[in-house]
Amino acid sequence: MITGFLFDNEIVIDPGLWKLKIFLITGSLFALLVTYPLSPESRSRSYVNTILFISLVFSAQLLLVCTDFLLFYLALEMHSFCLYALIVGPKPSLRSLRAGLKYFILSAVASAICLVGIMFLYGLTRTLNYSEIQVIINSKAGDQDMHNGCLVAFACILVTILFKLGLVPFHVWVSDVYEGSCEDVKGILVIIPKITFFFILLNFQALFLDNFSEQLRPFYQLIGMASVWTGGLLGIYQFEVWRIVAASGIGSLGFAIISLGGGTFSALVDVEVSFTLYLLMAFNLITFLYLFRGFKSGYLTITTIHDFRKIASLYPGLTLVFALNNMALAAIPPLMGFFSKAAIVTDLSTTGYYVLVLSTLVISAISCFFYLTLIIMTLFRTERSSAFIKPLRLSLFIFISCLTTLNAWFFLLSPSLLDIITKL
Repeated sequence: MITGFLFDNEIVIDPGLWKLKIFLITGSLFALLVTYPLSPESRSRSYVNTILFISLVFSAQLLLVCTDFLLFYLALEMHSFCLYALIVGPKPSLRSLRAGLKYFILSAVASAICLVGIMFLYGLTRTLNYSEIQVIINSKAGDQDMHNGCLVAFACILVTILFKLGLVPFHVWVSDVYEGSCEDVKGILVIIPKITFFFILLNFQALFLDNFSEQLRPFYQLIGMASVWTGGLLGIYQFEVWRIVAASGIGSLGFAIISLGGGTFSALVDVEVSFTLYLLMAFNLITFLYLFRGFKSGYLTITTIHDFRKIASLYPGLTLVFALNNMALAAIPPLMGFFSKAAIVTDLSTTGYYVLVLSTLVISAISCFFYLTLIIMTLFRTERSSAFIKPLRLSLFIFISCLTTLNAWFFLLSPSLLDIITKL
């Protein structure tokens, strides 16, 4: 329930948004903890990334609480600018420059499309305030020209949100940027934009897009199914670790978008649960990858799937951690990934989308291939390595152990955890 506004009704004070902001801040602090530079040289330059990181989180918070599309666009550009600089890093390499330039160009195109949508919306309603636009759309529900014009405007804004989430067909930047970006910000790049723009999508869905549910439902289903298939097939042919992380993110978010196209309240709950559980598994995977981050000659660094063969001889316990998390991402019961996908499949089957159900089951089986490949590389194709690992930070080890325990025992705790997640 809205309790007030700030800065001439530009920012909303809503107790319900505090939960989302706390969720965002928690994820941001975790990303900062995991990606904290290890080398003294990197630490000396980390103050630049720290300033950019604070600005990134501030712009993300502003995107969640703003009530005006002009402020929304300014916060969006601030968010994008911080990401440009973080991707390139304080000491650019050729790969990071290439990744930053690619993201800059494509993001500029997406921002331009968003600006066109905002322009159309202002031309139709003569206002940029969320509440006023909502009132005008509801008061002119029978005006077909107004309905079609607003649908085009919101479609342009949706393009930008889907681009930031890296969903098909706006995913062409994800793999290259994840792989080429500065090493210290890859975890930040995976986590913060997804949290921010996914909750923006849910917020816009509640404010405006329910009026266009019939037209947007097939759009969500098409985007979601294309993302699931692209993520599943893309991961099979990848050998670089961060490209596999990108493919996994595309596929997992695709499942959430499919559920958003279900058009029911239970489908909306499935979206939130699926996204939350995906973030937990992504946190676990990213933590695992950053535990093996080296900065000197002789330290073990994981860059390709073949590097996983060296882990078992160095840290046998962590191989089981990694295997459990990959089994969860592959939706193997009774781990948490299974419950989120099972809820989505059940909801789709009850609403009669049997083609979507069959298609999701097929691609889920196919996408298990690259998760199981990582498990096989780690557990069954081990090799001795002369490399060594910097002593594990206790906080990260505790965190990854807790998440692994949550994966292993989720089938016992699932009713109470699902109740907590759905009440957020």
